[in-house]
Amino acid sequence: MESPISIAVYHGNMEMVNMLQQWGIIRSHHFPQAFREAAIAGDIEMLIRLWDICGKNTAHLTEAITSCKTMSSPLHVAAAAGHMRCVQFLCQNETLRTLPDAIGDLPLSYAIDNNHLAIVDFLMKTFPNEISNNAIRSTIACKHNKLAKYLLTYAINSEDFIRNVEPVKFSVGVGNFHIAEYVLKQYMCRNKVNTPPWSVDVYEALSEVLVCKLLDPIKKTRFVIAFQLAGVKVSMVNVVKLVNDKFVAATICNSLKHNFNQPRKLL
Repeated sequence: MESPISIAVYHGNMEMVNMLQQWGIIRSHHFPQAFREAAIAGDIEMLIRLWDICGKNTAHLTEAITSCKTMSSPLHVAAAAGHMRCVQFLCQNETLRTLPDAIGDLPLSYAIDNNHLAIVDFLMKTFPNEISNNAIRSTIACKHNKLAKYLLTYAINSEDFIRNVEPVKFSVGVGNFHIAEYVLKQYMCRNKVNTPPWSVDVYEALSEVLVCKLLDPIKKTRFVIAFQLAGVKVSMVNVVKLVNDKFVAATICNSLKHNFNQPRKLL
């Protein structure tokens, strides 16, 4: 059931909000929805007023849906809606900035998913240490490739990141082959192709490429060759085993044998 204050906020009625405060009928559990309504509307003045009324108590900003998870916060909502001033105001609260929603997404992911790149830029530059794995997955899945490359620059040397995200395999899985090849090249430049956990990502990604139905025969062949040129040992047995079309499998195997498709040895 909607509370009087959430209804007042929904209608942007500041006078009614002030009256409800004077009458003393606002309860702590009324605030989360009221904050969400203000964030949805992009009403920065209402957000500031609610923050004052609730005594600047962070506990009044969100509501739990289970004993250990929360609904999306007003910062998530503002980021999704593209309300920059609201985002900037709410980001003053560190707890909100680092509070995930029920599935583990931070506000940055909401901004990415809704293509609000100005907010993405603000969050990344202002709070670079709070970029989550889910945010990077979102940039890859949404094919914000320039942004994905920027984020990956900071994460690609982290063993934990590679182990948890598997960026090459993930990119192939969501059909972002541009980023998959980009990350593969970064591994090669950093001599990580055959070093765990980077090598695990590489070989699992190669298997994904071989069974992928989104790649036409020519692109699939070129992609497999790219793996070999990066220093990956491509098993022709696996090619034949995993590629359903035997003609395509044979084409890939023949291409792998050519001298100009062999990895270059560094001097």
